[in-house]
Amino acid sequence: MTHALCDHAYDYCSQTVTNSFTAPRQTAAKLNLILDSIWRSGDRDECSIKHIGHALAALMAGKTWREGMDYFTPWGYPGTWTGDGFRDWTPKQIETAEAKLTVKWEKVTRLRDEIGKRAFQDAVTASKYDFYATAYFVDYWTAND
Repeated sequence: MTHALCDHAYDYCSQTVTNSFTAPRQTAAKLNLILDSIWRSGDRDECSIKHIGHALAALMAGKTWREGMDYFTPWGYPGTWTGDGFRDWTPKQIETAEAKLTVKWEKVTRLRDEIGKRAFQDAVTASKYDFYATAYFVDYWTAND
């Protein structure tokens, strides 16, 4: 049995795309750079990549990255680990983090919009962020397809 992501017949030559789309590997490499930047802006723990996967899955489904957030805020707990516990962020720190993260996810969204949803799905599956993104896409976004 296959899922919606695997059972499509997609002809890259027939897809009308613009600007930077040249091939899935180049697009995946570009995507990796942007997603690495998003990962580095977080706390870089073992769960960070899962949060990226949730947002990517939503984008793969044609939704916004925020629709895929698995926490109330993009970063879970608004604070900084000091070694002895979390130091809460100020409202200004939260606003700054939100603005920076939004700019980075807008780059991913523009890439998806530029190359199209199907080519974006292929780029994600060719990226190093594939595992969680594909699993969440299948589990949460294709159930009603």
